[in-house]
Formats: sequence, structure tokens, C-alpha cells
Amino acid sequence: MAKTWTTTELLEDIRDNTRTADDDPEATDEILLRHATRVLESTYVPAVRSTRGDYYVISADLEMTRGIGAYGIPRRATVASVRTVRVVDSAGTEYELIQIPLEDVPTVRSSAYGTPAFFALADDRVEVRPAPSSSDFTLRVSFEYRPSQLVAYDAATAARVVTASYDYSADTYTLVADVDVFVDDDFVDVIRKDPPFASPVIDARLNATGATSGGYGLDLVSWVGVASRPPADVAGSALGVNALGLRAGDYIMPEGTTPIPQIPPELHPCLAMHTAARWLLPIDPSGSQALDMKANEELRRLLSAMQPRKTGTQPKNKPRTRNVAVYGGYGRGGRTFGDLR
Repeated sequence: MAKTWTTTELLEDIRDNTRTADDDPEATDEILLRHATRVLESTYVPAVRSTRGDYYVISADLEMTRGIGAYGIPRRATVASVRTVRVVDSAGTEYELIQIPLEDVPTVRSSAYGTPAFFALADDRVEVRPAPSSSDFTLRVSFEYRPSQLVAYDAATAARVVTASYDYSADTYTLVADVDVFVDDDFVDVIRKDPPFASPVIDARLNATGATSGGYGLDLVSWVGVASRPPADVAGSALGVNALGLRAGDYIMPEGTTPIPQIPPELHPCLAMHTAARWLLPIDPSGSQALDMKANEELRRLLSAMQPRKTGTQPKNKPRTRNVAVYGGYGRGGRTFGDLR
């Protein structure tokens, strides 16, 4: 059977490592996944960020108001920081803003509106200057999102995507879910079922439209995502139909939860070992230490393999003379570069 990389498989691996039964009251799904989430947050997410800096990058489109220069940083932004800040005008053209120190943000008079060109970070908000002269602008903030809490998938509280579409005339994204578990104003995340298990939609507020062809309709009233609404000239094309790139089988989860560890699948068995070691610590310290050492060694190996590599063939420089000392000899009397295998 093909692996799905879900928390169901993660729990099986953890129990194999700890030799615990499925019905052990001290090792319930909830307890083990709570341990796994802590290990994920403290060890694996920082490790993945250090090797693949753009792994958790997503964007939020914030509506701008004429004369208002302060906008909140999305709540899921890691350490309340942002990568880039852009302004999108009514024609869909993006302008990247230049970051300046907060101390350099000038005091702007109410009449000094225009197209924002600079931004500064202040606690929980982005300050843009000059303040927008029109409410037709959109502030596009790119940031690293905080991965979600690991939970077991439950069809009573979560759903799977059947289809996804965009209605340009109504400016509405609609998901068709396989089960009827959501109501108006619920907030959800969408987790891809395939590697690298990204969240193309987070903190989406829903309008549940009820039964429809193939399932149950869910309009996205607002959301944070990897793509914005498509412009008019691509409406009806592949991009316009589903600009968020959602696929059948993707998970629709209550906000802040995921049924799949959001790290490369190669790291999942290692996460299971580290989680097992943490759970075993108060019970079997020596066994926990041995498992932790094994997991650390495997993690180092996998992270080394994940490091970006140079592409293309790297030419080897050949010596201009044969009289180079190699393996204790010179010239043709000893080993030469041509003899190396």
C-alpha cells in the first residue's frame, strides 16, 4: 500500500519504536501527537528552515484604506516577521516596497497621500509611507507561516476537497467538500495531500452553501494563500478556474491543525524516532537516549542530503605537467592522475 504520510502512519511508527499497544492509556493518539508537535516545532521546523529557507513562505492580501498607513502582520507569521511587502494597484501591477527603520518613518500629513513606496515593521503591524491615496490598493505581505498542530484526521470535524473553482464574476473561490461538517464563519486551513504538504490556504473564513453537485459547497470569504485572485484576462483558463492550485483529496482542516507533518516525507520516520525518545524518557531513560542518538544521526544525514547542490557538470582541472607527486612517485614512475579511479 502506498504511503500517505499522515499522522496515522506517524503514530504507527512511534508505537513501533516504543513497543506500545494501540490501547495503552498512557500513549493515546492525542498524547503522542502532542509530543510530536513539540518536537516538530522545536527541532524539525527550524532545521527545515535552515536548509530550505522558502519552505513555509506564503502571502496575505490585505485591503488598504485611503489615508491609513498601518496594517496588521498576519497572526500566523513566524516571530511576527515578514519577507517582502508589495502594493498591488487596481490594474494588478505589483510594486515592492523598500524597508526602512521605524525611526526613519516620517510624520505624514493627512493630505500627503500617494502610492506607498516604503514600509517599516512596528511590533504587530506594517507601517507604509506614504499612506495610500486610494482604497483600490492591496497590500501583499509575504511571510513564513507557523506550521500547524498535528492531529488525527476525523471525518466528523474535517473534510477532503472534491473540486475547487473560481467564479470571476462573483469574485469567489468555492471548494466542494466530501462531507458536511462546516458552517458559516468557520475558519479552516487546506493542507495538500502530496509532498511537500504545504498550506495553500490558511485562516480561510467560510460561507457554507450546502449540498451541491458532488458534495458540499464552501465559499472562501477571506483567506491567506499562495496565490491571489486571478486577473480578468485569465478568467476561465486553468489559472482562473483554480488559481490556488487545490487538488482532489487535499485536506480541509479546522484552522491551525494538520493531519500530516508539514516537513519533507523523508524526515517523517526520523520525527517518529525523536517523538518516541521523548515519550520514553521518564519510563526508560537509557532506551530513550539510544533512540535519541539514532534519530540525531539520521537527522544530520538527511539534512545534509537536503542541502542545495550546485547544478551542472563541475570540470576537473588536469595538471599541465606529468611531474606531479602522487602517491609517492613522480612522472610516469609513480601513480599519475590518469591512474586514479
